[in-house]
Amino acid sequence: MALDPKWAEEFQRRFDEERHKIGRFNVLLCGKTGAGKSTLINAIFGADVAPTGNGVPVTLATEYFAHPRLPIGVFDTQGFETGESGDRILARLEAEIATRRSQPISEQVHVVWYVVRSGDRRFEDSQARFVAGLASTGVPVIVVLSQVAVRDGHIHPDALELAAAIASRGLPTRPASAPILTNARVDPWVTPELFGLHDLLDATAEVIPASVRAALEAAQRIDLQRKRRRARLTIRTATTAAAGTCAVPLPIADAAALFPVQMGMLAAISAAYGVPTPSSRLVQAFGGIMMATGASTVGRYLAGTIVGLVPGAGTVTGYVIKASVASSVTLAMGYAWMAVNERLVGMNADEAEAFLASDGVKDAFLEAFRGAWSERKRLRKELDQDPPA
Repeated sequence: MALDPKWAEEFQRRFDEERHKIGRFNVLLCGKTGAGKSTLINAIFGADVAPTGNGVPVTLATEYFAHPRLPIGVFDTQGFETGESGDRILARLEAEIATRRSQPISEQVHVVWYVVRSGDRRFEDSQARFVAGLASTGVPVIVVLSQVAVRDGHIHPDALELAAAIASRGLPTRPASAPILTNARVDPWVTPELFGLHDLLDATAEVIPASVRAALEAAQRIDLQRKRRRARLTIRTATTAAAGTCAVPLPIADAAALFPVQMGMLAAISAAYGVPTPSSRLVQAFGGIMMATGASTVGRYLAGTIVGLVPGAGTVTGYVIKASVASSVTLAMGYAWMAVNERLVGMNADEAEAFLASDGVKDAFLEAFRGAWSERKRLRKELDQDPPA
């Protein structure tokens, strides 16, 4: 028996609504040809965030990519050089930034990453003027030193010297005048691991508008802790709502009253994790999980969860659901769905779609649910320790 189509449609609506609430984070990439702008953006946000050749032209030598499933947009200046062409591009970018400032926040430019290849070993006056010009628009500018050679934890002296030279100019960059040193591509001969990406993510989160930080956290792929914190806030809100629904013990037959709370929680968690797959696949997985937990009909949903997954819970008495049970089951569901989403964000789009269409997603959810149920007291303390949003 399939899940009632109206609930599948409602989950789709909730998920789309949550993604809309998160909005979109927009970054403007600038720098010379070969600076590694696309490599940098893809290392932080995923392999297909900054493809070449598919963008919508915005201004001279600049294209805009709005990812179809992640809450991120990228303005890519495609490797302009300095000098006269750089002056023309700067003027057009200043006009574009000004025009977008009157548009909704999701259409505005939120930060500029000016990328300098460390191997260039110099930072020209024209580059400094370009950075200062962009900063004068009011959009925060971060200078990023890319392709920094690191061996055994030691940064190449030339990169340190270049970083110091840039910092000495005292440019109006944020959060400080010193550049962020990064390496976004593993090279076993030079840099065997990624470097500085978390520093760039932290700096970006610090300077962008608070209203788009959720989009940045959802889109990025390198810091699961940021996603977990936001997901836990969602779970804490949902567990409180579930307990409130059952403040007066709820008859099992009326368990459907909890369904919207838990469904909304799952949708919000997926939005917070920025799952890189079509929402239709998530709806399919949602239906499969509801069936696996005994939800062939909404009225049997919570009862099936408790009886089938947590035998001997001992808190369903007289065919009623107490607030503590509703809250604990909601908590376990939230943590189980977090576990599923953490697997998904480690996959590419094709892998994620295949996983969601398989029985593996149900198995992963049920295993994580049982684990969260057994650890519910510890997990509740974890929720209580999180700071408010």
